Amino acid sequence: PRQNEYHVPYFFYGTLAEPERLCNLLDLDCEPTIVLATIWRGKTRLWRQYFALVDGTEADKVDGWMYIINSRKHEDELRRYESGNYEVVRCAIHAEGGKSVPGSPFRFCGEEGDLS
Repeated sequence: PRQNEYHVPYFFYGTLAEPERLCNLLDLDCEPTIVLATIWRGKTRLWRQYFALVDGTEADKVDGWMYIINSRKHEDELRRYESGNYEVVRCAIHAEGGKSVPGSPFRFCGEEGDLS
């Protein structure tokens, strides 16, 4: 998707992958439709008690969920939730069934020394 176009696949891992949390955060009327997915060249580390996505090697992968964002408002809510310690990046999201789509995860951009 181009900037400011909405039907944007996002990749979630950790707390955002919990349907109830996503529903509350985005003020959805029904449970969100999320799909099992994987991204490659990333790995998770711990930042405080939260999983944080960081760059990895070609062999590294992170399993999680894909959710389609359909509005700027929802994207803004997600960015607020993730705080300034995460940035939106582009990557290929490999959805269950083998389909690969361009999408976005939140990658940790805080201090490396804060990770364990």
